[in-house]
Amino acid sequence: MIRPHPHRSLRAPRAPASSRHAGLLRPRTAACATTLALCWAAFYPAPVHTADTPHAVPSIRHAVNVICDNPTASLEEMADLLIAGSRDGSEETLMIRGVEAGWDRHFPLPHGGAFRARMIAPGDRVRRLTVEYWSPDGDAGLRPRFAAIAGPDCRIRQGRRLVYESGEPQAVAIEYLDETFQTTGAS
Repeated sequence: MIRPHPHRSLRAPRAPASSRHAGLLRPRTAACATTLALCWAAFYPAPVHTADTPHAVPSIRHAVNVICDNPTASLEEMADLLIAGSRDGSEETLMIRGVEAGWDRHFPLPHGGAFRARMIAPGDRVRRLTVEYWSPDGDAGLRPRFAAIAGPDCRIRQGRRLVYESGEPQAVAIEYLDETFQTTGAS
């Protein structure tokens, strides 16, 4: 058994009484507090705010929930569940090595935007669901703005936001979002 020296303490030395009572932080404590604040900001960033955000994020969450709750619904049934009274949409079957592995469905929205959903479900087992929100952009037509990616349990795992500059036909950046549509800091 190792015993401490009888005249030495294993405790860290205390700050002088004058700094303890004056409410001052030791330099090491101040550095730790600063690091903690920076880590907090990195893990809990500000939410994404754009012109499309107020209705895009709740709409895309609604679309993921509707599709996950009704994965075998017909195109018309799903269109009606997504957009009350709608029967519009288009569908394409996904084939992998000659086997049906899911579908791509497009649902126009009343304001001119659209949802595009891709369900990958070989053998009727959901593997992945991607729902994209497209919005009109003047002469550029429809552009993808947000995407939500859900796993087999239909929980949104991550998102994407495409960033455009005026006059540019292509997105200039892709922002990676977490499951709550908060930026992750990656782009």
